Amino acid sequence: MQILTENDKKAYTEFLESNERCNFQQSLEWGRVKQAWKNEIILSKDKDGKIVGAISVLIRKIPIFRPFYVCFKRTYL
Repeated sequence: MQILTENDKKAYTEFLESNERCNFQQSLEWGRVKQAWKNEIILSKDKDGKIVGAISVLIRKIPIFRPFYVCFKRTYL
């Protein structure tokens, strides 16, 4: 597993577009819309370097209730 890098952004977008289990909340654009949140995308790749799964993690500090709130959206083959 690895965190999304600049070099992987195109492959990640293509992976999402080709997968029927994906939704807009996993896109890079949605991460930019959620400006108060930190967006981390974790990739799972096969031995050839092809993306076979991904998790989009939105992290936000909420001082009133808990230190952090985390929202996961996952896609896999």
